[in-house]
Formats: sequence, structure tokens, C-alpha cells
Amino acid sequence: MKILVPKIRDTIERASMMGLTDLIGRIPFFFNVWSRLKKGIDEADILLLIDFSGLNLRLLDQASKSGKSTVYFIPPKFWAWCPERAERLKKCSLVFPLFPFEHEQLLNLGVNSFYFGHPLSEELQKIPLKKHVRGRIGIFPGSRPAEIEGTLPVMLKSLEGSNGECCMFLADDSPAFKNRIRKIVSGFKLPVNLIPPAEKYEWMSSLDRAIACSGTVVLELSYFEVPTVVVYRTSWLSYLYFKRKVILSHYSLPNILAGKEIYPELIQEDFRPDYLRQTLLELPEQDEISGDCRKLWQSLAGPDIYRRIADKINEVSA
Repeated sequence: MKILVPKIRDTIERASMMGLTDLIGRIPFFFNVWSRLKKGIDEADILLLIDFSGLNLRLLDQASKSGKSTVYFIPPKFWAWCPERAERLKKCSLVFPLFPFEHEQLLNLGVNSFYFGHPLSEELQKIPLKKHVRGRIGIFPGSRPAEIEGTLPVMLKSLEGSNGECCMFLADDSPAFKNRIRKIVSGFKLPVNLIPPAEKYEWMSSLDRAIACSGTVVLELSYFEVPTVVVYRTSWLSYLYFKRKVILSHYSLPNILAGKEIYPELIQEDFRPDYLRQTLLELPEQDEISGDCRKLWQSLAGPDIYRRIADKINEVSA
């Protein structure tokens, strides 16, 4: 049994993008990736797709035309924007969403969806926790170059003159990524401790507060009940385009899952140093958000999540 697992065999910087302007510049790159993967579909019995909907939905369509079985792990966030994408998931043999509410929506649409819990809940339970440190602030500027260039200077400016210990969490441990971060940090009068990816969760558990770009990292911070300011900024062209398409009242995952604001969100023009500094100072204490965070993660928990997903995939490939 051959399973084609699509992989972009290139640097993460070339594969990563943020907004429409980044996409336009990478069209030739993705066209080349698409051409290579399309050729491999005919050689496989099952196509396993993981996230990355822009490319993977096209691979799904191609596999469906070829009569191949397809498994999609972490499907497109149709509940956030472009809900019509959910219809294309009916072509999948199996779909494994990350959240219970999207599982229910997929089932209602006739998609063969299965939900055993969020895999992160299984992973985070294994983390040895560090002691909470009063005044320790975590900085999470994102992973994409354009994202970092746009968000990190604002984050650092807002923290200049603060008395707390600042920890910068690196998404990549490569020399090029570290140099990019150091170059930006050097322009500010702020001592920053760089935390490598391998130590992320241990240090995360010790934080008193955090500033984080909207994404999975905010959900991770909620597991450790860290009071956090969520930020997001993209190009105005991208913002104006997606603002009309997004169908959510909140942008960060903890707020979406809770159905209310647990973490304040500073989006686009609200994301500026003075406003960020004030919002960070006004964050509630950890014990004020712990109940909401625990309730959220109880809804994501489940036993043997990875094993049960693997067993279900094996049923299709048998």
C-alpha cells in the first residue's frame, strides 16, 4: 500500500506566506510544487493531506478525479472564512478536524468526519512545568518573515522601559532565523532572552503574561493559563480583502472556542505600541482566566488521540 504524503521540499521561508502580497510573489514556487505532487498522485493508493488548504484542496480535487482515497487531517477553517470549502471535503474518505464544533458542522454537511480530541491536549500533558515567575513576559512574534518584520518591532517598542524579564520564543532554531530576530532586537533598548523551540512549552508554563500573534500558539498559552494579548497585522490590501470574507466575531482560538473574549485582541490599526502597552498592563491575573481556560481544554481532551486516528486510517487502507 502506497501513501503519498505531500511534502514541500524547500525552506520554510519560501513555503510560508502572509496575505495576498506574499502569495502573488510565490506563485511560481507553488506552481512547481503542485506540478511535482500531481505526478505522484497516480502512484499512491491513499492521499494523506495535512492542513495547508490552498494547495491541499487542489490535490484533493485531483485525487478525487483519479479515484484515490483521501484522508484530511486538520481540514480548512471553513468556519472562519470561505464556508464553501467544506463542500469539497465530501470527497474525502476521512476527515479529522481539531475542534468539536467543526466536527459537528462537518457531520451536518455530510462529511465523513471523526473527532477524538485535539492532539495538543495529549502532547501538553507530558510537559514538565516550570515555576511561575512574576513579571516574566513572553513574546511570540510568529514564524513567517513578513509577519515578524511587521509585528516584532511594535511588540518590542511597547515593552521598552518595562521592569519585567522578556523572553522571545523562537519558531525556528536555524542561524538565519536567529540572526533575523537579533537584528530587529538590536534596535531597541530591551534585554531579551531567546528561547529555542525545543524548550518552548517548559518556558511557556512559567510566564506571567504574554504578547502573541494570533495562531495556535495562543491556544497553547491558554493551556498554561497565561494572560495574553493577541495581536495581528497584515498588509492593508490583504486586510481589506479578508475582512469582508471572515465570518467570525473573534480572531483567536481561545475566544472562538469559548464564545467570548478571554484574551483581548488588537487587530490591524489597534496594534500599536501605546495601546499594546496599556492592554498588557490591564490584563487580568491568571486565576481570573483559569476557569475559562480549563473548561476550554476539557472540551478538547480525549484518550489515545493519535492512536485512534491511526487506527481509523488503517481501516481505510486495509
